[in-house]
Amino acid sequence: MIVICDTFIPIIGTLGILDEAASLGLLNFAEAIAKLTATNFRASPGLIQTLLDQYSQQESK
Repeated sequence: MIVICDTFIPIIGTLGILDEAASLGLLNFAEAIAKLTATNFRASPGLIQTLLDQYSQQESK
């Protein structure tokens, strides 16, 4: 962990990576979350819903 902090590499999780990929148009966030939640992946349901709402609002514009 100290090495990572010394190199200024941002630490993000799985949802952060998917969020970034979706914002770049590399994947559909809702589809990726549906596949991910079918596994043993665990995350805050509220956080997942917030991100899903964010992408559904962007799609409706």
